[in-house]
Amino acid sequence: MKAPLNWLKDFVDIDIAPAELEKKFVSAGFEIEEIINQRDAVKNTVAGQITAIEKHPNADKLFVCTVDVGFKVVQIVTNAKNVYAGAVVPVALDGALLPSGTKISAGELRGVRSDGMFTGLEELKATDEDFPGADPDGVLILSPSIAPGTDIADVLGLDDIIFDVSVTANRPDCNSILGIAREIAAVTGKDVKPYAFTYQSDEEPADPVKVVVENQILCPRYMAQTVKNVKIKPSPEYIKKRLKAVGIRPINNIVDITNYVLTEIGQPMHAFDRFNIGGNHIIVRNAKKDEEVVTLDGKTRTLEESVLVICDLARPMAVAGIMGGTDSGINVGTVEIVFESAKFARDNIRRSSKALNLRSDSSARFEKGIDFSAQELGLKRALQLVHELECGTVAGAPVDIATDFVKERTVSFTAAAVSKILGITVKADKIMEILNGLGIKTVQSGKLLTSDIPEYREDLENANDIAEEVIRLMGYDKIKSKLLSKAQQTIGGASNSYRTDTAARNAAAGAGFSETVTYSFISPKAFDLLRLSADDALRNAVGIRNPLGEDVSIMRTVILPSALAVVASNISKFNKEARFFEIAKRYSPKAATVKTASKAAKNTKIPSQAELPVEEQTLVLTAYGEGESFFTLKGALDRIAGLLGLEFSYRAKVYPFLHDGRSAEVLFNGVHIGYIGEVHPETQDAYGSPFRIYAAEISLEKLYDKALEVKKFASLPKFPGVARDLAVVVEDGTSAAELIAVIKKTAKLLESIGVFDVYKGTHIAEGFKSIAFGLTFRHPERTLTDDEIAEEMTVVLAALKKGFGAELRK
Repeated sequence: MKAPLNWLKDFVDIDIAPAELEKKFVSAGFEIEEIINQRDAVKNTVAGQITAIEKHPNADKLFVCTVDVGFKVVQIVTNAKNVYAGAVVPVALDGALLPSGTKISAGELRGVRSDGMFTGLEELKATDEDFPGADPDGVLILSPSIAPGTDIADVLGLDDIIFDVSVTANRPDCNSILGIAREIAAVTGKDVKPYAFTYQSDEEPADPVKVVVENQILCPRYMAQTVKNVKIKPSPEYIKKRLKAVGIRPINNIVDITNYVLTEIGQPMHAFDRFNIGGNHIIVRNAKKDEEVVTLDGKTRTLEESVLVICDLARPMAVAGIMGGTDSGINVGTVEIVFESAKFARDNIRRSSKALNLRSDSSARFEKGIDFSAQELGLKRALQLVHELECGTVAGAPVDIATDFVKERTVSFTAAAVSKILGITVKADKIMEILNGLGIKTVQSGKLLTSDIPEYREDLENANDIAEEVIRLMGYDKIKSKLLSKAQQTIGGASNSYRTDTAARNAAAGAGFSETVTYSFISPKAFDLLRLSADDALRNAVGIRNPLGEDVSIMRTVILPSALAVVASNISKFNKEARFFEIAKRYSPKAATVKTASKAAKNTKIPSQAELPVEEQTLVLTAYGEGESFFTLKGALDRIAGLLGLEFSYRAKVYPFLHDGRSAEVLFNGVHIGYIGEVHPETQDAYGSPFRIYAAEISLEKLYDKALEVKKFASLPKFPGVARDLAVVVEDGTSAAELIAVIKKTAKLLESIGVFDVYKGTHIAEGFKSIAFGLTFRHPERTLTDDEIAEEMTVVLAALKKGFGAELRK
């Protein structure tokens, strides 16, 4: 919010330096982003009178001018054709800085010294509205009444200091000059000067404008006031200077009044040409489907039904709270107007502004919030300006349609309560002094303090808010740090979940996987790409109530679609091999659900408001490219498990999105925790992959209690191990993991085991396969004998024969 110092002085006497005022502002909780001294925009540039002009001796198109700049005579070489002896012009001297950002240095032009340059509108960032009749292509000719040596900053009216205040979201009242002035008054101990409304209302028009508000939810208050005998003309200089100082271009007196009130009070206003209001009716309603309006920027806008519009009996005249239309706007022939001062729902203004890709100063104010009392104050201020500028006559009383008028709000509290919140002792008298200085009328009855909350302070609701107001004016440095009354020392450290996630992340990265981060929202169509049946439990997803689109309309119940989308994106960028991982949550609804009406998520469910979905932390791995296979991914997953201090087992299982015969479920201690396998060819094709993709997804949530338990360390073995190979023939349906489990359970001296060969073919019967294991035996206290090894092998083979009908391969 830009607040010119001279404008602020209309409301409060400021007798301290800008730097000191900035310190007080900051101590009160406001940040000053910048203090802009308008004089800094132009330096060493003065008015000068041309006393003589001669032709340049070496250039036909150049002139050599002798110029009196008040404190000395200088020589300027120029090619301007509109200069003449006696003209008063802006002269940028050696070392000058111009508003355009140009720096000027003395030099020579074709052998003749030039002590600077003449400037025009462009260099001064001025327009012909600032200097009517000025030549836009030539040197600016100033009024002859301007004395040589006058600083051009004074000529341009650059004599103000502007505070650029960062206003927090909870203080929309400070998005105005008046709001900032109230804060200045509070931090400096001064009073805010009240408005004096001296305008008089003439008799009601014979045919007054009728106002109908059809949607009072989106427009809780609408005020309208007719002004007759309007005279359209330029605004006074002080209004134009102030508007330009805050970045608003002056247009004419009526339009400038609406912008002036917008900036000064924070209330957006609009002015309609009364004789362009069809049927003499103003109707506030929702737009009809595909209804159109041409806004003041000259563009035709096609409206949605959710957009609120201001209409007459025939057509929309304005997009409510955002921008007026060209057909009903103010023009040089306007003689009677209707001021609009209204309150519109901020959320609707924000959505409409975004839908139309149309923003304005008005929409920005409405989005931040306008209090209920600003409409009347803004309208009165506008009418007072009409009276002061003598540009119209107020006709009759205003129309005021409101769902509910300003309500009195009070907050009761005690000094003890405020002191407890702040942790310091604050006396009741001090609290009352601060609050009354902020315009919050506060009285005391016994120990109880009661504050009348102004309508513009919507952020004040309870004693906590009151305490915040007190301490920001007292100074946060008054709070002294101390230990909490019930504080005690605790043993710190990361949670099991955090440590497990971090270890899994580091392990995956160490295995050559790159981490990805994707949205938790996916499209319902992703389930079709995974070949899920209509009744698959994974389709029972949590729907988003207000999704940005179908592609992000549900919460994912499985992370694989997001992971495959990352793979597809990399393949499209000609990355021929890659490994990716992500640690993220998947979501599933609890039992109490209701079906959504959303078409995009017709197969999903939305949880009731009382219940949040179940969130499960998950690790997903994907890999593709040369050298990748089911076993390379399984090896990587086993490595991650090992670094977590765990051991996974695997069991063949069919999944609709994985290749038959190349998929398995992942188990830990016999409990299902995920899946691993090659992605089904149809799913690969759906994601546009010419490569085989391998994927695994496991629940980290189910590992938190067991992962990273205290490791047991043992000394290096003192006695040699004994290696033996064992090849057995079993049925095709028997997995190596099942055999390994039995061997580990049976062999008492076994140290390690691994599969080194799986064979089907010659000398192996149809429907059978050979699996070869490498076994290592070791005794911790002595060297094993051949008889002990033979006995271990015999026991193992017997157990495999009993459990699986295994035969020793010959």
